[in-house]
Amino acid sequence: MSTRRAFLKDAGIVIFGISVGGVPSFVARAAESFKQQSIYQKKKILVCIFQRGAMDGLMAVTPFEDAYLKAARPNLFIDAGKNNPLIDIDGKFGLHPSLKSFEQLFKNKQLAIVHGIGSPNNTRSHFDAQDYMESGTPFNKGTASGWLNRAVGLSGHEASPFTAVSLTSALPRSLYGNNDALAINNLSDFALQIKGNNYTTGMVAKSFEELYDENTSSVLKETRKKVLMQ
Repeated sequence: MSTRRAFLKDAGIVIFGISVGGVPSFVARAAESFKQQSIYQKKKILVCIFQRGAMDGLMAVTPFEDAYLKAARPNLFIDAGKNNPLIDIDGKFGLHPSLKSFEQLFKNKQLAIVHGIGSPNNTRSHFDAQDYMESGTPFNKGTASGWLNRAVGLSGHEASPFTAVSLTSALPRSLYGNNDALAINNLSDFALQIKGNNYTTGMVAKSFEELYDENTSSVLKETRKKVLMQ
């Protein structure tokens, strides 16, 4: 399990572009709050993967005993059992062979599969369906916020731009809203670029340096040298 502080350190976050002069106060507050957290204090992290290209659920987790599915997909159907590639997980459903790494997680009760669910709105528009999924309001196209952003506001975490992070080039619809959220396209290109008061800049830089110093890994300490201060 990770923490926001661990995300900052282990991911080697190294660019944060500021278009206006001066150090934003939220950066200093975030760095200071991470530094004060106990190393034994762990907070739960929700990882949400939204596959915009879509994934065929009937192929990913196949109800291989369903005769109707086999009849409807004679050329796509994969069976389980001896000499068959489908991975039988409970006698009724099977994992696609490419999901082999999830088999043990399921057996260890670390993975739950919720099959055959969808939106109550039966729109045939792919784009509307995506919007409804991200807004969380399947019958209202006018919702300005996303369900993840609203969840951030209800999480009880201290407000910080690092509370919600999207590994995308632009903020997804699900994170639109009044609560702080950050989009990071490429971790290797992430650094601090700060202009303005040298004293304040130095304070923020020192806070981030101390975050890295808390970790004994030489790899992580080497990563801190990539932080760019301007």
